Amino acid sequence: MTNDNIGGLLLGGNVIAGTRLYFNGQAPVNVAGKPTTEVTSHLSGAFNNMGVPGAKSYHLIAAGYGNTAGVASGLANPYFARFSSAPSTTVLADAMAQNPTFFSLFIGGNDVLAYATSGGTGKDQTGNMDPSTYGGSDITDPTVFKTVFTNLATALTSKGAKGVVANLPYITSLPYFITVPYNPATLTATLATQLNAGYAAYNGGLQQMVANKLLTADEVARRTINFKAGSNAVVLVDSYLTNLSAYGIPSYRQATKEDLVVLSARTFIGTTVGGDPTKVNGLSVPLADSWVLTKDEVAEVKKATDAYNVAIQAVAR
Repeated sequence: MTNDNIGGLLLGGNVIAGTRLYFNGQAPVNVAGKPTTEVTSHLSGAFNNMGVPGAKSYHLIAAGYGNTAGVASGLANPYFARFSSAPSTTVLADAMAQNPTFFSLFIGGNDVLAYATSGGTGKDQTGNMDPSTYGGSDITDPTVFKTVFTNLATALTSKGAKGVVANLPYITSLPYFITVPYNPATLTATLATQLNAGYAAYNGGLQQMVANKLLTADEVARRTINFKAGSNAVVLVDSYLTNLSAYGIPSYRQATKEDLVVLSARTFIGTTVGGDPTKVNGLSVPLADSWVLTKDEVAEVKKATDAYNVAIQAVAR
């Protein structure tokens, strides 16, 4: 797929995908060098491996998914554009054109992956049957997935080919989600006291909401921010909390073991905003949604994955 072991992609000479990653003992880093693989330099011939990085289930039957003209706008996949047989073809059509006698079908992980790696900034599209309206970080509707998967398996076996399908693991077990702890901040007693003073007004506002019967005691306990000497959980913005913005109270809370801090937050937590030592990301400045896959967002990923696996099993049987 690529010209060399450096990896990465060019489109019209411009880098659109960085070089491949490797683990240097501490974190994934890019291989040195500049990509040499030009997407517009088309490959021809028959390909036994039709795997397309980044493809979601419905992309495999989407006409134009390999159209080079659509790569820049995100309407096409640069990897499929490299080897698609025609601009208007589909991944499935190109696979069937080879008259396979055996196939393997493993699809669905990407239908939840971008949602998870973005920290849940996308939308759970359950109930929306039109994938053309989905965003790149959205969760695919389970019924859409079942319909697509059924169509894929039906087509692949239509000429008598045998095959194997596989169910999906929970992607939240990947190192991307379990490497950075929820409580990475080690504080002295002095720093903890200073941070608590900064959140005193916020905590006091929560107590007022209880008095006004706008919050339960349980949610107040979940939202109350309290630092101590030693290891501390980061502070984050959680849109699943009761919206109190009308009262000037933001949706803050500290992370728990059930929240997954994404790997990219590793070098962000503890940095300052504009060099101001009083504005520390993850502590005095809460982490935005993109840095943490919260407990509720993890549940959405799990629910969708379970539904996809039910569909895969039903089709296999």
